[in-house]
Amino acid sequence: MANDAQLWTPSPESVRSSNLYQFIQHINMQGEALEGFDQLQQWSVTNSKQFWLEIWQYCDVIGFRGDCVFGEAVAKWDQFIAARDTIWFPQAQLNYAENLLSYAFQEPDAIALWFKNENGQTKTLTWQQLCDQVSLVQQWLTQNGVERGDVVVAYLPHIPETIVALLAVTSLGAIWSSLAPEDTDIQTAMACFQPLQPKVLFCSNGYNRAGATINTEESNRKLVDHLTTLNNTCQIEYLQTPQFSSNYVDTFSDWQAILASYLSRGINYERIGFNDPLFIHHHRLPSGQNERVVHRIGGTILNHLKEHQLHCNIQPGTRLLSHCSCSSTALLWHTSALASGATLVFYDGAPLFPNMNALWSLAEESKSNSMHVSSVYLDSLREAVFSPGHFYPMQSLQTLIVSGPINYPHLFEYIYSYIQTDISVIPASQEEDIAGSFLIGHPMAYVDRHYMMTPALGCHVLIEGQNLRCTNSFPNQPLGFWQDSGENYHRTYWQENQGIWSQPEHSK
Repeated sequence: MANDAQLWTPSPESVRSSNLYQFIQHINMQGEALEGFDQLQQWSVTNSKQFWLEIWQYCDVIGFRGDCVFGEAVAKWDQFIAARDTIWFPQAQLNYAENLLSYAFQEPDAIALWFKNENGQTKTLTWQQLCDQVSLVQQWLTQNGVERGDVVVAYLPHIPETIVALLAVTSLGAIWSSLAPEDTDIQTAMACFQPLQPKVLFCSNGYNRAGATINTEESNRKLVDHLTTLNNTCQIEYLQTPQFSSNYVDTFSDWQAILASYLSRGINYERIGFNDPLFIHHHRLPSGQNERVVHRIGGTILNHLKEHQLHCNIQPGTRLLSHCSCSSTALLWHTSALASGATLVFYDGAPLFPNMNALWSLAEESKSNSMHVSSVYLDSLREAVFSPGHFYPMQSLQTLIVSGPINYPHLFEYIYSYIQTDISVIPASQEEDIAGSFLIGHPMAYVDRHYMMTPALGCHVLIEGQNLRCTNSFPNQPLGFWQDSGENYHRTYWQENQGIWSQPEHSK
């Protein structure tokens, strides 16, 4: 270590082998002379058009790009504002699932999904098995009238079937929207989903949390009765109950029956416009108002590739463990790592149940290389003086991605004292509003007790006290709010600072 204040310094070997270092060399081969992350960040803002074009090319985005990187569109509200209304890649056509499943051609027998729940049940799917199941569910969706632009909703815990359903829906160019039953009551789910006029609902018969078994069949029935636009409902028998409850609905389609009803074949990918909707996130604003934020497909793919590969150093074969809710945009952030050839490792259940080892034993069992957890979760371990490093060597774990507000200096001291002495820590602000981070770390940085997140590549970010502003346009800005004239979207993000994105209630 260079000095006592530093907790960790990346080795020269790890720096040179990082995607970020290789990207800098890639840019320099085109006539630049960038040295380190700070200069790359400045270049990415000054040369925003070229930067996002390079991300498309360097990260091997699949799809038709077109000749135009960005152009002006109609104003979302009132007068035209460049930072708000610039349209990225207006000619581009691509498909979310096609980008995420492309690695299957290289390693069809490698593990794509590694799942475990708090009851100790585990399941893995290879890339080929994942593609086969996506094909089968896609055929069922097509038979039930789901087409490009339709909305499909899910009321599900974070289980393998959720990922398969999400990929099948988006493969058709349809729009995904999900809520988790463990953090969303049925009345809220009804209120959130009904305006979307969904064609299909995915749900499960229940879930487990902290040792309790919660049956959701009655809630599912209420939800289906409320959603009058549904063509069909698939209920996943996640809880292995010995007999059907009194609330079981025999008109629902069964997941296993769907898989058995078709023959797997090549997936048909419906490519849609770069700025078409991909998913709708149900977001509670600081005002208390609930809004349905519409995230666009192209910006989501580009930004997630940038964050995964350059900021978090995710490479083909990386095993990325994440604990997140289907109500959060973190679900999409984790799932998108498939596009970088990563294996998704995930856990359904209370993260501290059956004991504080829950996530760490999965990390060890799966030989995870990267782990994505919230700062709140780590703070709870720190307050309990729990030491994962005492139980597991975690020799495979190289990166810890920490989302949310950082408790300085205690969190970093805890990580390097109780988890791992040789690990890259990547803090990430992870704003739900943009399904990504305005502020984030990178693998070439040394870590000290007051390690600050830096502005993400491609974003010109200003921080004044607790206020975060982004002055330039970026591809993963939301398309807007569902069924909004543009006024609420403008008022929420753009009105406060005369056409500059202002992040509501930001804290570093």
